[in-house]
Amino acid sequence: MTQNTRILEILSDGQEHEKSEFYSFCVLHSRISELRERGHSIEYRRDGDRHLYRLASLGVEAGHLIGAGRPASTPSESDVALSSLLPEHRSRSAPEQLTVWSEAAA
Repeated sequence: MTQNTRILEILSDGQEHEKSEFYSFCVLHSRISELRERGHSIEYRRDGDRHLYRLASLGVEAGHLIGAGRPASTPSESDVALSSLLPEHRSRSAPEQLTVWSEAAA
């Protein structure tokens, strides 16, 4: 599992997470930057000494899902698993959501 995939899995609950949750396995600001470049919407806010991150939405970049390096018509298993965890996508089956993403990328 890549660091980016692990970050997306942690953030996929739609809740805010403190940067200290990620210290054990990555340099968070670099990974967040990479994920944003791939089209993921990750929100940041500071609350006193707390640095909080939240995944607002998964990204679709240039016809590819979640930076997987494959066309939207052939997502990886982890792409499908992550998409089903996001609150706004839980009511759709994975194939239905993939159709929505494929149409958006076209």
